Amino acid sequence: MVTFYTHGSFWKTNSIGNKHDFYRGNIFDGAQQLFAFGDTFYVQSNRYITLRFVAGPHTFGASSAKRPELRETLNLDLKAGERYFVRVQGETLLFGVQHGRLDLIPCAKAQVELAHAKPLNDQALSEEVRSKQAALVVDEAGPPSCQ
Repeated sequence: MVTFYTHGSFWKTNSIGNKHDFYRGNIFDGAQQLFAFGDTFYVQSNRYITLRFVAGPHTFGASSAKRPELRETLNLDLKAGERYFVRVQGETLLFGVQHGRLDLIPCAKAQVELAHAKPLNDQALSEEVRSKQAALVVDEAGPPSCQ
């Protein structure tokens, strides 16, 4: 299982050179769009979603475009029964252009960052994922534990 979550600084968002922006954009597994952070008009940090994936190699991406650039991807070789925590943030470059950044985070640190997080709204799911929601989305009462 992989938990994707946002955790950024509102006060630093859109500052040139900042690597800790709120992220508003799509999350991908390869070419398939999974969901979008920014399920409302306002960008909201401290949101999370946990999804089930088949074990094996995956290339996750974060992009506002139709496909993530190489620098917006994270390659993971998922092992059956393991939990992964991926923090999603934005990086603001020149001219206010934001690129997505995915970081694999150790569980203990993710637990601290997820302490006040809320589940991502179901409307943020892509149509394809929404049609398979029961099989893909892990419905937890709160942020996931390390086990």
